[in-house]
Amino acid sequence: MSKLLWTLKTVNACVMHRSKLVTTCPHCGKQPPPFATEFFSGICSCCREWLGYSDTPKRPNIESEDLEYQLWIAKQMGELIAAAPSQSSEPSRDRLTRIVPKFIASTTDGNVTAFAEIVGIRRITIYLWLQREYAPTTDLMLKICYRLGVSFSDILTKQGIFADTDSSGNLQTLNQSAAAAMLPHREDTLKNQLLAALQETPPPNLREVADRLGYKHTSSLRARCPELVKLLTSRHRAAFPLRRKIRDSAAVKLALQQALRTDPPPPLDEIARNLGYAESRSLQQYRTLYDAIMNRRADYREKRRNDFRLKLEAVLVEDPPRTLKQVAKSLGYKASTSITGAYPELAKAIVTRHVNYRKARPENIRYALQSVLCEEPPISLRATASRLGKCCEYLHHRFPKESGAIVKRYSNFNHNTVKQRKALARTRVRQLALDLAARGLYPSHTRIRSASSGPRIAWR
Repeated sequence: MSKLLWTLKTVNACVMHRSKLVTTCPHCGKQPPPFATEFFSGICSCCREWLGYSDTPKRPNIESEDLEYQLWIAKQMGELIAAAPSQSSEPSRDRLTRIVPKFIASTTDGNVTAFAEIVGIRRITIYLWLQREYAPTTDLMLKICYRLGVSFSDILTKQGIFADTDSSGNLQTLNQSAAAAMLPHREDTLKNQLLAALQETPPPNLREVADRLGYKHTSSLRARCPELVKLLTSRHRAAFPLRRKIRDSAAVKLALQQALRTDPPPPLDEIARNLGYAESRSLQQYRTLYDAIMNRRADYREKRRNDFRLKLEAVLVEDPPRTLKQVAKSLGYKASTSITGAYPELAKAIVTRHVNYRKARPENIRYALQSVLCEEPPISLRATASRLGKCCEYLHHRFPKESGAIVKRYSNFNHNTVKQRKALARTRVRQLALDLAARGLYPSHTRIRSASSGPRIAWR
C-alpha cells in the first residue's frame, strides 16, 4: 500500500516513518531515473552511492506543520485507495462542485470572503467554483478538508453524509476553529458581536472589529448598525486620547514640507492619517503646500504611466511575442487585469499579436521543414527538431509528410555515402593488389593490409 501511495503526486510523506519522501540522491543531488541501464536496489544509478541515510539529523523535521499536513494527505489517500474496490463507479467531478457551496453555507453562513480566509484559498478561485466554470482540484479540496476537519475519502466514497444532504446534523464534523471564525450575517447576531466589543477593555477600534468578523470594509458595519458603530468609535477615542488629531498648525506645516521634499511625495491621505486626520481635506489649510504635493504626485503618476506604456510598446516588437499573462508577471503584476484596465488598446494588441503568432507558427514550421528538404548535405530529423526548438515526436505528429520526407532523404544520403565509401575502398584495394603483383609479390591479405590504411570494409 505504501509504495502504491508514493506513486500519487499529492502524497509527499511516509505515514510509517513520519518523514517526507525524498526523490533525490543525498550524495549527488540528482533524481535517479525510473529505468536505468544498470539498476541495483538501494543504490543511486547516477553516482553508485547508497541511497539510505546514515545519520538521523538529515531527516526532515517531523514536528513541522507542513509535515503533519502531508501525513494527513497520505492517510486520506490511503483510505481512498482502500475504499476503491467497494465503489460501483468513480466519483464525479460534479460531486466536488456541489460540496463547496454546502461548506460555505455551513461554515461562514454563506460569506465567501470569510471562507476563503479560513481555508487559505483565493476568493476568486472559490467564485469560479460556485459559477461552475471550474471544478475544484484534488490538492485544493484536500486543503479545504484539512482546514475544516472533514474526511476527504468520506465525501467522495460515502453516501448520505454532509456532501449529499441539506441537513445540519453533520456540522459537528467541522473544525471548531473554523466554526469560531463564522461571519454573522443576521442583524441580531451582528449586534451581539458589536455589543460584546463594547464590553472589552480597552475597546477595539472599528477596523479591528471588521477584521475579526471577516468584513473587508468598515462601511458595511456603519450601514447596518450605525448607532453601535458610533458608540464603539467614541469609546475607543476616549480610551486612547493620545491618538487624537494634531491641532498644532506648525506640526502640520512641517509634515507637509517634509513630504514635499520626498521623491516621490507620499499620498495626502497617508500624511493625513499620520497626523491623526481621517481625510486629506483637513490639510487644505496650507493650500500652497497641498497643491504642490498634489501636482508632484500627478507628475509622478504621469511619468510612471509613460514608462509603463513604453515598456508595453517594447513588448509589441519582441520576437517571439509573449502572452499578456507573461508580460504582466514580468512587470510585477499578479494578473493581467491591471494592464487590461489601464491600457486596453495595448493589451488587445499584445493578445492579438500572440494569437496571430500561435496561428502562424505551424505554417512557419512547415516552411522551415520544406526548406530543410532543399539543404545540402541533408540533415537528420533530430538536428532539424533541435534547430526549431521542438522534439521529433511533435514534428512526426503535426507534420508527418515533411518529417517522413526528411527521414527518407537523410537515410538515402547515408546509404549512398556508405555505398560510395565502399566503392572507393574496393578500388583502392584493387590498385594495391595490382601494384604488388607488378613488383612480383603475391597480393596476400597481410601485404595489402600493411600497405593500406584505408577503411576496414575493404577486407570483407
